[in-house]
Order: sequence, then structure tokens, then C-alpha cells
Amino acid sequence: MSAPEPPAGHQLRAEGRRWTIIGSGFVASSVIAALEQDGVTPTVVHAPRLQLDPGRNLTSVLESIAAGSYDDVIATLTAAMDDCDVLVNAAGLARPGAPSSAELTGANALLPAVLLLAAERAGVRRFLHVSSAAAQGRIGLLDETRTTAPTSAYGASKAMGEKLLLAVRDRYVSSTAVTILRATSVQGVSRQTSHQLAAVARSPLASVAGDGAAPTPVSTVDGLARAVTWLGDLQRRPPEIVLQPWEGRTARSVLREYGDKEPRRLPSVVCRFAVRAGYRISRWANRPGAAAHVRRVELMWFGQAQVPGWLIENGFPVDQSKIMAARTSVLFGATAALTARVFMIDQCQYLAHQGWQVHLVSADGPERMVSAEQAFTWHTLAMVRPVSPHRDLVALARWVRLVRRIRPAIVMCGTPKAGLLGMLAARILRTPVRVYLVRGLRAEGLAGVARAVSLASEWIACRCSTDVVAVSHGLRARIERDHLNAGRVVTVIGAGGSNGVDTRRFRPPTTTDDVESQAALRQALGLEQRIVIGFVGRLTTGKGLAAAVAVVRRLNAGGDVARLLIVGDFEAEHPIPARLRADLDRPYVVRVGRVLDTAPYYRAMDVYLHLSSFEGLSNAILEASASGLPVVTSEATGGPDAVKDGETGYVVPLGDEDVAFERVRALAAAPELRNRLGSEGRDFVCSTFSHEVVWSNLDEYLSQRLVRM
Repeated sequence: MSAPEPPAGHQLRAEGRRWTIIGSGFVASSVIAALEQDGVTPTVVHAPRLQLDPGRNLTSVLESIAAGSYDDVIATLTAAMDDCDVLVNAAGLARPGAPSSAELTGANALLPAVLLLAAERAGVRRFLHVSSAAAQGRIGLLDETRTTAPTSAYGASKAMGEKLLLAVRDRYVSSTAVTILRATSVQGVSRQTSHQLAAVARSPLASVAGDGAAPTPVSTVDGLARAVTWLGDLQRRPPEIVLQPWEGRTARSVLREYGDKEPRRLPSVVCRFAVRAGYRISRWANRPGAAAHVRRVELMWFGQAQVPGWLIENGFPVDQSKIMAARTSVLFGATAALTARVFMIDQCQYLAHQGWQVHLVSADGPERMVSAEQAFTWHTLAMVRPVSPHRDLVALARWVRLVRRIRPAIVMCGTPKAGLLGMLAARILRTPVRVYLVRGLRAEGLAGVARAVSLASEWIACRCSTDVVAVSHGLRARIERDHLNAGRVVTVIGAGGSNGVDTRRFRPPTTTDDVESQAALRQALGLEQRIVIGFVGRLTTGKGLAAAVAVVRRLNAGGDVARLLIVGDFEAEHPIPARLRADLDRPYVVRVGRVLDTAPYYRAMDVYLHLSSFEGLSNAILEASASGLPVVTSEATGGPDAVKDGETGYVVPLGDEDVAFERVRALAAAPELRNRLGSEGRDFVCSTFSHEVVWSNLDEYLSQRLVRM
């Protein structure tokens, strides 16, 4: 049941709020100090000592409240809250290893509900209850839902406190806004558990599972106090449950921080076996307290991930330097050095400057380059695109050795062969985050056994991954429709794309130099006084070349008015039919082969025509749009993601040459239409697919995935 809405017009005063703090212990003292540092002197009220039988259920406690069992305590607390705007419950018993007792349940479960009833009677506008993430226990990802799964008596008392508080709010409260702040593993110089942590960190027992790069919820009491004061000062109403933000610590960094030495690293598989055995023994021996000790060891070895949370999403200031320092290595992979050079080195450089330790893996080749300014490491492994069992097994062994040596927290690989080998190696070594990046489905251009092998490779790569990322929504739909995702959720980062477009390099001819260069290139290629229809890419079957030739031939039916400018070259391993190759030698076709810089050639075009039968998300289409060209493409996979039909160009039915011709003819006859669609296309790419946007989206995705691992 959701919380009741506050009365119309309800809003806390921005200045001069009056605070009341319940409690005088570890957390309360820090909140009081934080408020006093901001010039606020809160009223401090000592919490009453309440007891509640831990065997009682929620319904019976609510019946006692309704019967007036706690009215005297509520009346006393109401008087103490006179003229209070913000009430903070920082009281309770912080005894993580304590056995179940009436005292523990009374302080952590009953007291918050009694305080809320008093706050409602006193007219308090906001009630902040400091709970604990221990209420969620061993949940895989700490979050801000009502889900609880405590593993200790302390956690159970906190979980019951949250449930009882929300139940009381839903039944009896109409004007007091309630927010539960789940504190994580809060540490401080005056806390006994912090001294125990330091003792373990200095001892020979200090150890982590694997490389210890997993995030841990260990936090500072100062960070918790800042969260409390920030929530209390907030103008708008926070949600019912808020999680204390992650402060950037990992399992290894915590032990290093508290022990002034490097912890030993233990095999993850051994640690997991020991933890499972510990929990089973505690259940067999009927010793719930033993489970709490096992949980401490589990947290030391594996940490615990948490969602970024509402506070971070809404501007709560955190120490980004600590989070950046906690970022660990990420390894990217592509089969060919050319792919890595064109699509990956710039984003690797960007991510390295954002604080990541970046490694790039590809086959060697003349395109591989290393410079003094390069902030990432480029490794080479012998890989071949065709299926070759012996060479592929050798390459897999080398992948395993490389991943074992680097021990990245994230492996993200694309292209068929590197994607398969990289995911297999990362799965063998249990890399925490394994992202298979699907740029396109190679099987779409294959048939027979080759197609079956390609589809099987895609499925295996997805199965070995923890995450599957598609470069477009159309590609995601195709993967899911063909059940290639092996049960994994397929994600599209942002609007899609794998690298984005350099919109400064790919631009319309706006400067004098651009216009002069455009005229000179058109003259050199014999394109003056012609409508230039362009294509950039590999000259292979399925790229729509036959349809493009036919469209330009029909444009020239009434006179020599158009040229087809093709930038790209043939591939020996993907030959095209002899008839199509002969058509590409027609007088109205101008082929320039492969060039190092395609940007000037886009500026020599009037319309970009891309009728491919299959794409993930065509970078050439995005480059053409960034260059101010209207685009005509097919509705094949990825086409509608790159072109907004009727706004930045046209999307035509797959294989419908007549519609494609009509669209190109209309554009050829209307310079104003070309300019309008081209301008809209550039705006679309700059705002959605520029390098800056795509790289920033990737950085955010990796950061969030690291937090959740």
C-alpha cells in the first residue's frame, strides 16, 4: 500500500526548520554534529526503553496499538516534539551479533511506530527513520524496495521495524511524511564494530575472494549524517525507502584502509564453498547466532552490491574521487585490428581518462597503432574470422591466459569470433561482469551449415555472458525473436550505437575551405552538374548494391543526370556475383575504393542510399546524417533506428526497389527537401549518437554494472 499524500499545499519551510533528534548514541551524535556545523541546534530527546516479544506478529502489535497500549508513551513523546518540523529517529540497539530479545525488538521494531504516532499528533511534517540494510540480509543487490531477508536477530528486528512503521503510516497517518533511510555498514572511530573490523584487517585472517574488486556497503557515519540532513532539508517529498549511497569501497580497499596492509587473495570457489558450508552447519546446529558470524566473513570476502539509489539519482553529493578510485579494469575485445582502430580506440581513450583501467584485445595488423598519449593497453592475439577448430582452440587458450593475468572486473567483447572467445574465457575464469556486445548478426548474410554455425556461436556467446547488449532496438528485437539471447536480458545502451560519430569530422560543407574542397573533389571525380547518390561500406552481397545501381540507372533514363559514388572495396572472403560486379563498372558508377578518411566523400554527395538487407546499426548512415545528407534506407534490422522516416530521410520496405527509386527521385528534384531532411538528420545524430553521448552512456552503463556485480 502506498503512503497517503500530504495535504494540498504541504511543503516544508526552506529555512529555519526545527529538528528533533531521538537518541544520543553513535548515529544520533553524528547527525547532531552535522546539524550544528550547519548552524542548526536540534532538540535532543532520549528514546524510551520499550520491550516487545520477538515472537509477536505484525497483526498483534497493530491490535495493541489500536487498543491504546502505548498511549502514555505516545503522549509523553508528543509533548517533547512541540513545534518540530523534522523528526529523526536515530535511536535503537546497534547489536548485529546479539541474540533475539524483547529489548532488541522493542528498540528496533516498536519504537519507530510509536514515534510516528507521536509525530502525527504533534504535527511534525517529516519523519526520518534510520533503519539498516541488514533488514535485506544476503539479498543479491541492496535496493530500495520493501523486500527483506534478514539473516540475524538484529536484521529481523530492523525488518520488522520497517514493516510496522509503514503499516502504522498507512492506517493512522495523514500529514507526516515518512522516509526510511537504510544505513549500510556504518563505521566510525567510536563504534565497537569498527574496532573489530580493524583488528581483523590487521590480522592474518584479512582476506578477499578473488581480486577483492567487488563493491562493499561499508560506509562512514559522516556520510550517513550528511544523508539525514540532506533529506531533512529537501523541499520535495522523498520516497518511503531510501538507501545510503555507496561510497566507492571494495572488499579489498576496506581491509587495506583499516589494516594498512594488503589482504591475501583466496580462490573464489573455495570461499563460496566455505560460506555455504558455514550456513548449513549453523542451520544444522540450530545456532542462528553462528549465521551472523558467517555473514560477516561473507561480507569481508565478497562484499555486497547495491543500486545507485534515489539519493544519487536526485543530486545528493558524494565523494566521486573515492568511487573513481574504486573503478577497476575493463577489457574490450574485437576480432580485427581494423575494427578496433575504427570503432574502439577513441572510446577506450575516453574511458581511461574517466578513471578506468582499460585493456583492448584484437588480432595484430597494420591498423594497430600505439602512441605515447595512449592511456590504455592494446594486446594482440592471433584470431581468424572463419571457423578453424585448431586455431580457435589455440586462440581460446591465449584468451584464458590473458584474462587470468589481467583479472578484469568487466569483459566486454563484440564481433563474432572475439565475442565468442572472449565470453568463453571470461566464463571459464568467472569474471564478474561479462558483456557480449552484438553489433549485428552475421548469420543474416549466410545460409545452410554456415548459418547454423553462426547462430550457434551467437547463442553460446550469449549463454557465457552475464549481460547482452545490442547496438539498436531493432537488433534487440531480432535477437529475442530468434531466441539467441539464451535467456539473458538484452539491453540497448542509451539510444544505441557502439562508438558514435565524430560530429566535428563528419559535418556539412559550411566553411569556405569545406565548400572549395567539395567542389574540387567533385570535379576530380567527374561529378560536376550531377546529382550524386552515395554509398560507403564493404562491397558484399546483402549491402543493397544491386538496388542502388538500379535506382541510379532509372534516374538516368531521361538523361545523364546522376552518379552513384561508392566508397569501399571488395572482400575476398565474401565475393559478390559476377553480374553485380560488372554493374559496378557502369559509366554512371564511380568507385574510389577504400579511403582513410571518408568525411570529404560524404560532403561530395547529395543523397545517401543504403539499402542493406541486414545491419545492427549502420555507422555509415549516422556519418551521412551527421554530414547533413538525407538518407534513404531499408526497414531491415537497424535501419529504422538510424533514420526517422519523413524527418531525417526515408525508410522503405525491404527489397522494394520502386519505392526506393521514388524517394530518391523526389530528393534529387528538391534541394530544399534535401536540406531540410539533412539538417534534421544532423541534429538527430548530434543529440543522440555523437561520440560524447555514446561514450558517456557507456561509461554510465559500466559504472552501474560495476555497482550491481
